[in-house]
Amino acid sequence: MKKIIFAILLALLLTACAGREIGNHAVGAVLPTECDTWPENQYTDNLPVPPGTVQWTMVDEKHSYCAANLTGLTEEDFQNYMDSLDEDGFSVVETVSEEFRGEDYVSTGTLLSNGEKNLSIAYIPDNMTISISLP
Repeated sequence: MKKIIFAILLALLLTACAGREIGNHAVGAVLPTECDTWPENQYTDNLPVPPGTVQWTMVDEKHSYCAANLTGLTEEDFQNYMDSLDEDGFSVVETVSEEFRGEDYVSTGTLLSNGEKNLSIAYIPDNMTISISLP
């Protein structure tokens, strides 16, 4: 069951819509944008800004979600961010942790909601991807 939920989390983070092609890009395709700042939009409004360095972001208006990838986070940074989400009224819907065979770390996937926004957060040491969707 944990692997199925983790696969769903991963699929949500990698979802992109496809359409007709113009050049090398599909119309309506969602392409990550490299940047170094936390995005400011309807999805991130009133969310605590996570620690770390933003590597990329993307917004898919058609499917109502925004995603961002950050690096440079410790496990303590991740836990502090999860605590700040709890303080802001987010409740954990599901958490899955999986130790990777042959690796010395645990991957954590967490689904959260506050009734207005849904979050899917995947964390491995030094790296976190957060997907924010509007119900």
